[in-house]
Amino acid sequence: MSLIYVFLFHSSITSGCSVGTTIVTAGGGRSNFVAMISQVNADGSILTIEILNHGEGIIMMPSVAVNDPQCMCNFEVQ
Repeated sequence: MSLIYVFLFHSSITSGCSVGTTIVTAGGGRSNFVAMISQVNADGSILTIEILNHGEGIIMMPSVAVNDPQCMCNFEVQ
């Protein structure tokens, strides 16, 4: 079962993203976190993500990566 999380991002923090873009983490201990962007606004700012794998064993802040070079994301939740 996947969950959908709604985050409020300022358009200046994320842009150029598309629905279906994959978000993953690396580092921070073990992780394996995987999410998919499920809703964006007109300029590609992320509105919602669907978490596909919550990951495990994360003990410090991991690095976040996306599979789309046009998606500029800084995941500072406001």
